[in-house]
Amino acid sequence: MTTPFDQDEFWDSPGLLRASQPLSTDECWALLAGQTTGRIGFLHEGLVTIFPLNCIVHDRGVYFRTSEEGVIARSQLERAAFQLDHLDTGTRSGWTILINGAIERVTDPGLLTTLWGSRADEPWAPGQRNVFFGIKPTRISGRRLDSVH
Repeated sequence: MTTPFDQDEFWDSPGLLRASQPLSTDECWALLAGQTTGRIGFLHEGLVTIFPLNCIVHDRGVYFRTSEEGVIARSQLERAAFQLDHLDTGTRSGWTILINGAIERVTDPGLLTTLWGSRADEPWAPGQRNVFFGIKPTRISGRRLDSVH
């Protein structure tokens, strides 16, 4: 099998001056504090669907607003993933965190009061977004990428 480009001797080797290290659960939550955008991935009509969205990280959960009639609100979300990243393209460093779990509509009045009172970006998507959903992780994992010192 041929490839459309030449593969050099380093093709299957990790970056010689790059390092990758796993993040602990506590490190993941510390990095997530204050983050406001991420991506949700879930199955919709048999296809993997991924949307960027604005979020609130609160009490080891991730919450977001959506439309009552939107794809997220109408989908079965027993298994979903949420990913948040911080990347610095100049230094080729950053981190990525992946949260897995079920996503559920928020109905608890106390939590809704907290979420509505949180300082958060307005959703970037158009239309009324007045329904909160949240993901309480069953698994969280992360990696930090950096240069070797």
